Amino acid sequence: MSFRLTQISILFCFGLFLALSSSLWTVVRADSPDPSAILSSPALAECLPDLKDAEDRLVIAFTQSEGKSYYTVLANSDRLKARYSQTDAESEGGLPNSSTPPQESKPIWEVTFSVDAANHCEVLVPRQIEQPRALTELMPEEAARQLTLQKFQFDAGLRGGIDALQAGLDETSSSYRQGGGEGRQLQPYEVWAYEQLGVKVPDTIPVAKPTGPGMVQPPTPDSNSPAPVNLGQ
Repeated sequence: MSFRLTQISILFCFGLFLALSSSLWTVVRADSPDPSAILSSPALAECLPDLKDAEDRLVIAFTQSEGKSYYTVLANSDRLKARYSQTDAESEGGLPNSSTPPQESKPIWEVTFSVDAANHCEVLVPRQIEQPRALTELMPEEAARQLTLQKFQFDAGLRGGIDALQAGLDETSSSYRQGGGEGRQLQPYEVWAYEQLGVKVPDTIPVAKPTGPGMVQPPTPDSNSPAPVNLGQ
């Protein structure tokens, strides 16, 4: 009788161990404190097949909201950094960065996707898209704000500081004042992100009306767009 109880106890403990191990594995991958850990998931290549051909991949924005993790990944980011380094050298009267190829063999692009508690990956803003949607149509406002803020911070770091962001908006504003401004409207969460960085959005630049999640389906570039993938497979 005692032997039988021992067997039952061992089996119970083993089953509990497996359950806890599975749960821990999910947390480590979906809720990892290091956002770049998601890039090492083999199943991510199924969700985002284009990433496997990227020379380097960089998580430039990450946040969590309402049980989901949101990522913005920049592909071939080293080429973008080299491009700005070359521009800085030329603006200072120096020679172009010789390490920067005159013609980029691989384009610079980014993608935004989400991973839920069950490790389902879903592409929200694909690499190629004809009609961009507001992030707040695809995710909670707070997530859209945080992703945008981090992207602006990354951009400012590449372009030499916050002043570069302000200069870009001022140039856009000047174009609108001269009657040639036909660019897209700023989203409210973009205005919020600029304000957090101390960048003033000129009154001449139009701001879109707020939108909420669930108003449209996540956009897809074509019929071959990847369907949601379970990273736990």
